[in-house]
This record gives sequence, C-alpha cells and structure tokens, in this order.
Amino acid sequence: MDSAEEGAHDGHAHSRAGALAADPPRRVRNPQSHDRLDILVAYTASAARNWADRGGPEAAIRHAGDYMKMVFRNSDLGVEPHIVHIVQVPAALEWTLAGQGWWRDIFPTRWRMRGDGDVLRLRHEHRADFVHFVMGEGPLTLGFCGIHSALSRGGTAESFFQSAYGWTSNNAACRDFAGVFVHEIGHGLGAGHEPDAVRRPEALFRPYARGYVNFDAQPNIGTAMAYKGQVEPFFSTSRFDLFGATVGVRDEQDNERTLRETVHIGVRYSDYLPLLEDLPPQPTGLRVWFDGGSAHLAWRDNGRARTLTSWNTKCRPRYPTGGCSGASGKP
Repeated sequence: MDSAEEGAHDGHAHSRAGALAADPPRRVRNPQSHDRLDILVAYTASAARNWADRGGPEAAIRHAGDYMKMVFRNSDLGVEPHIVHIVQVPAALEWTLAGQGWWRDIFPTRWRMRGDGDVLRLRHEHRADFVHFVMGEGPLTLGFCGIHSALSRGGTAESFFQSAYGWTSNNAACRDFAGVFVHEIGHGLGAGHEPDAVRRPEALFRPYARGYVNFDAQPNIGTAMAYKGQVEPFFSTSRFDLFGATVGVRDEQDNERTLRETVHIGVRYSDYLPLLEDLPPQPTGLRVWFDGGSAHLAWRDNGRARTLTSWNTKCRPRYPTGGCSGASGKP
C-alpha cells in the first residue's frame, strides 16, 4: 500500500478533521470547578487576638478546613471543600462587624456584608462559593456561636448565591470553632437540625434534611447539624451505624442524603457572581472633619446614582448601611 492510499484510511486523520469541523466551545461567564466547594474565610482583628496563642488565624482556619474535609469524606459526598483564601477583613468593615455591639444583631448586619465591594471583589477573584466571617466577639444573635442562611425547599444556585455568607465566633464561650464552621456551611447546603430544633419544617430542602442525636448511646452521640450529644464528624445518615449506634433514620433524619443532592448546587453558587466590570466603582473624595463635638465624613459615591453621602458620630442608624436616613443628596 503506498503512502497516499495509507493516508486515505488513516482513522486519526479523520478524527483530526472531525475535531476541526466541530463547533468551538461556548464561552462561559464564570469558569468554575464543580468538583470542589470553594470557601473564602475573612476574620476580624478580635478573632486574630483570640487565636494569637494557638498558632494564629491561618493555622486555626486551615485546621477547621481539614476537619470539614473529613466530615465530607465520612459522608461520601463526592465533593471536597476547599479553603480557597484566608484574609483579615478590610479595616472599613471592622466597625460594622465588631463596633457598636452590632455583632449581637447580625441579621441586619449581614445585608451590609453581602453588598461590600471589597468582599465581593475577593469572592469573585477566588471564585468562592461561600464567604465565611470569623469574629472574636460572641456569642452572636440569640446566643448562637454561628449563623448562616439555609438553602430551603426549591432553592437553586442562582437564587441562593447571594445568601452564601456565614458568621462564626471564636470567642472563648464558643469552644468548637471547627464544628460550628462545618455546621454553618451545612445550613448553606440545606442541612437541618435535629427535629425538636427545626423551627420551620415546611421550609426544609427535603423532609428528611434533619440532624440526629442518639440518646441511647453513652455518651449521647450527635451528628454534625445537631445541638445535642457528643458531635461526631458525620452528617446524619441511615447508610450505616456508628460503632453499632444509629446515627440517622431513613426518610426522616438523613442530612447525608440531602447533601449528596445539594452539594452539586453549592459548587455552582459562584457561577452567578456578577462580573467585576459590573460592580460599582470605588467611592472617592473622602473628607473627615470635626465640628461641635462630633466627627463628620463625606464621600462621593461613584455608582450610577452618583450621590454625595455624609455621616457623623451623632447619627446612629439602627442598621449600618453607611449613612443616616436623609444624610445623602445629589452633588
């Protein structure tokens, strides 16, 4: 067979021609790995002080990340959580998070955090599915050591990505930072508490998205989303017993089953982040002055509305939105 005839029957040649003839790949808005759950962690100065004698923030947060990986592997979720970046919160946010005791009422404060440009840019830069804040003050609202919005029934990556923000205290009163961290991320993926701690069962992502506590075992065994018992590094499951002890109930208390579904929603939260060019520009023209026993600040908001915003120390809004009602006007 001569070379011309050989080329005519070369299967690889046909494959190359077919590849060149195929449509080019479609560009995506936010390229992202969907086999990894990326988490951005930001800590306050007070949190850093609490960890000063325990290796510092980086070591403590990495330890919590390793613990979370173990919990995910024990529950065979098929996706690995990853601490994609650790950073101290921007100085401008310290006042919002810790100042004036607003950390005690975290519910309104969280709206301020979701809209913060610095945090959003960091989240976009690192393609973070979740953003988690660590504060040294605590416990938080209602005595909790952590808080996170819950992915609820009917939730999607597109509908929930703006709620994928959580808070955890590393205060001495909140001893198990790693356990609380896993617990709060679990809420962001739709996992729920044990039945007597579920406030709105109709909102659960699945009816069986509940934690489990085994009161027959001594000591009592709790699972990752439970408030009670000695918490073990597992989400509630009916797939196996732990050393002969039940840690879940089929079709009733099975967070593992829920998370095997929702974790594939969670890894897509970052797909819906706005493009950086769509974010409003940084404010400019900051001025500070003192008058009549109070400090005044004014700056130019370079967003679409282009307003001049002002604030003073005698103005103490209930919710820290960056200024007082009626304190802004057109330049």
